[in-house]
Amino acid sequence: MESEIVPKITKMTVSGKKQSMGFEVPCVIAEENGHADTPQKGLSAEDASVTSGVPEAASKSTLSQVVQVSEEQNTVPTPVKKSGKTKPQINVKAELEKRQGGKQLLNLVVIGHVDAGKSTLMGHLLYLLGNVNKRTMHKYEQESKKAGKASFAYAWVLDETGEERERGVTMDVGMTKFETKTKVITLMDAPGHKDFIPNMITGAAQADVAILVVDASRGEFEAGFETGGQTREHGLLVRSLGVTQLAVAVNKMDQVNWQQERFQEITSKLGQFLKQAGFKESDVAYIPTSGLGGENLVTRGQISDLTQWYKGKCLLEQIDSFKPPQRSVDKPFRLCVADVFKDQGSGFCVTGKIEAGYIQVGERLLAMPPNETCTAKGITLHDEPVDWAAAGDHVTLTLTGMDIIKINVGCVYCDPKEPIKVCTRFRARVLIFNIEVPITKGFPVLLHYQTVSEPATIRRLLSVLHKSTGEVTKSKPKFLSKGQNALIELQTQRPVALELYKDFKELGRFMLRYSGSTIAAGVVTEVEAAVKAAQDAFPNWSSKSPLERSQILNKLADLIEHDLEAFAKAESKDQGKTITFARTVDIPRAVYNFRFFASSILHHVTECTEMATMGCVHYTSRAPVGVAGLISPWNLPLYLLTWKIAPAIACGNTVVAKPSEMTSVTAWMMCKLLEKAGVPHGVVNVVFGTGAKAGEALVCHPDVPLISFTGSTLTAQRITEKSAPHCKRLSLELGGKNPAIIFDDADLSQCIPTTLKSSFANQGEICLCTSRIFVQRGIYSEFLKRFVAEARKWKVGNPSDPTVSVGALISKEHLEKVRSYVKRAQAEGARVLCGEGVDSLDLPAGNEKGYFMLPTVIAEVQDESCCMQEEIFGPVTCVVPFDTEEEVIKRANSVKYGLAATVWSSNVGRVHRVARRLQSGLVWTNCWLIRDLNLPFGGMKASGIGREGAKDSYEFFTEVKTITIKH
Repeated sequence: MESEIVPKITKMTVSGKKQSMGFEVPCVIAEENGHADTPQKGLSAEDASVTSGVPEAASKSTLSQVVQVSEEQNTVPTPVKKSGKTKPQINVKAELEKRQGGKQLLNLVVIGHVDAGKSTLMGHLLYLLGNVNKRTMHKYEQESKKAGKASFAYAWVLDETGEERERGVTMDVGMTKFETKTKVITLMDAPGHKDFIPNMITGAAQADVAILVVDASRGEFEAGFETGGQTREHGLLVRSLGVTQLAVAVNKMDQVNWQQERFQEITSKLGQFLKQAGFKESDVAYIPTSGLGGENLVTRGQISDLTQWYKGKCLLEQIDSFKPPQRSVDKPFRLCVADVFKDQGSGFCVTGKIEAGYIQVGERLLAMPPNETCTAKGITLHDEPVDWAAAGDHVTLTLTGMDIIKINVGCVYCDPKEPIKVCTRFRARVLIFNIEVPITKGFPVLLHYQTVSEPATIRRLLSVLHKSTGEVTKSKPKFLSKGQNALIELQTQRPVALELYKDFKELGRFMLRYSGSTIAAGVVTEVEAAVKAAQDAFPNWSSKSPLERSQILNKLADLIEHDLEAFAKAESKDQGKTITFARTVDIPRAVYNFRFFASSILHHVTECTEMATMGCVHYTSRAPVGVAGLISPWNLPLYLLTWKIAPAIACGNTVVAKPSEMTSVTAWMMCKLLEKAGVPHGVVNVVFGTGAKAGEALVCHPDVPLISFTGSTLTAQRITEKSAPHCKRLSLELGGKNPAIIFDDADLSQCIPTTLKSSFANQGEICLCTSRIFVQRGIYSEFLKRFVAEARKWKVGNPSDPTVSVGALISKEHLEKVRSYVKRAQAEGARVLCGEGVDSLDLPAGNEKGYFMLPTVIAEVQDESCCMQEEIFGPVTCVVPFDTEEEVIKRANSVKYGLAATVWSSNVGRVHRVARRLQSGLVWTNCWLIRDLNLPFGGMKASGIGREGAKDSYEFFTEVKTITIKH
């Protein structure tokens, strides 16, 4: 990923080379994402600069992360630590007036056919305005002469890259600033060559007004204007992308001796075309110019051949007379990423145009579709640092609190409270341009949207519309041809962040290209919901045989296993767990989940009975339920997400799966393998978000009949309440306060290392971890001494180090919460024997500010203590003595949870007897975390409702029907 990031420090460049979204994911919803009621990643602006010295990527061990909020969010909002400094609200409109000295802001794109002289024209204009000093211009002149391209000197003002200068064509969108009497202009020089049309679209999408440059030379204008030239296409594109004001620079007029007849011939042809394209005559101005000679650029021309017939404005005057558009400063913040590069200090930088709203330094932003939150550490406008910026500004943002690998060109930064929509399917109204072949269902296109270029398919042709009234003239047409207005449904390969045209005109427009040509312009009318996609896919998927579904699940397992190392590294960096744990536990188990249910679905049997006296046979039949809502936590991201997805789709359901917003990268990575595995579109819909909107939307959706949730008890209570009116089927796997009971006949050589693992594996962030250790008094002292000594040997540090045993906790808030339990225990009189506050934490360079904590052992703690009653969900365990079997069973059962327990004894009768009496859904004896997936998994009391496993999952994800046949 690092090799794809090209730093651009001095000038902003809208990249056209990397125009795909970051990770790939089909569409959302989330929850609190952990078994404990854990605050999520909300950080203050001061906190957000915590970063790592690890060069390859930032992780939980090194980089603070903040709360992620999207359109689809969680069932229960979690507390977010607020910054100590409240940002003062600003009057943006007043400040804009003040900042620009009363001048209005205007974004100008220069377009036209290749070799029309666009870069020379605007480079000369900038030189005449004093934006390029004589020394620099002299350097360009000498260098261009040396390269045999003397006439390109002015073009080099904007064409900065070596490749552009060598080829003599603009390839990317160069951006700079200049001022007129009443305007501050951001100039974007767009490429004219047909090979770089996608880059031209990127520039045009960010423009308010345009200059169309045409070559007046005999034959050259005609070459650009006729079929195959870019003049027509550029004109159509800018109008379709919302530009309504246009200046036509009829360039190189000196080469036709400033002939009025030639000027009128060109403007007549262009005028007819531009009117058909949708431009009003009053909004189009024609200016004769000479880019190389500098005539009629910043002052009105003085050449008699021109002045005898042209009395109009020069190019600069025309630019100054453009009407600036209304800025959407009152709308929620939106910025589409045009470029991404590593900052010299902490964090990284993105460039782009603010399409709506405004931003201040220190504010939190949400990046979509990665669904990651970060903090704006700095804002640069025209190479100058500023405290704030608003709609219309082209800015560079320095960001901290998230990993650069999650961001790519095309991502949209938005207000976390009012996020942009993310989808893979949407409906749009389109105008079909000139295209030789008819457009049919399944037609492949490239979707150009803002800075995104994304492969897509026209999934459905919904209707043909009347051009003027918009009324439906034909429903479900077989094909579309040139000139038609139509309503279509588009499916993208990966998720895109977009808005409805009626809500955000700037973010609701797009273009469609095919085979190197622009074939349609469109506006977004409706964003398809994940549930709707799942509903549409259900009939076909549920009708497939178990064998067909099994083969697809096995293929998906193979693909994940093939990329196991990449998945493991991403999981480690995203969650903070050690690379060893991700490599040996998380990802292998995710692979096995698919393989296990691919096999088990082939071996289920139904019941059959006969009533001979009645002449009847009864049998049962099972069928998939429909759309399953799946919500998984942050601690074992892919492991637990696939534990839900695999049985759901194996049984023939379609799913809307919501991974944790705090650890969503591997879910995203899995999504790009779905199509390769043969999973049809709409079968697995992954949605990303946090808070009340997303989770509640899924839980309350009337077309989602069942919810499988793993997370906190608090969130489960909310799910139960909200789903009750819909009588939904629920599976709730919740928290635990798991006891280990160690009798005096236990084999300590086996017990101590296993109990260390059960206490501190994955930083103690597993619902099955041991947090209460009851040791029979006869061996209590010996156990405690040996246990503490071994705990001190567990190495804490950089998760990517394979020798490390304990990685980083999920967030700063969670770390503080876990530490607070230790402090409360001490305040209650307990004794901390090792770890937090007792031993020094020596971290590698670059990890000092990460969210690390030593394995901590607490003794002399009362059963009533919060450390013995509440789920801590961190590397903390309490060790207490007991005397009798009866006593320890009572104490072990004295909490509200009942998920898991371990019993250590060499007495077989005792382990059976104690296991039966413990109020836990799972009991391990003389071992821990050994699972047979055929058997039920789940907890008692506040640890959950329902069970998961081969038979239990099959029964949960299917409806049973009894059928009676009388013969």
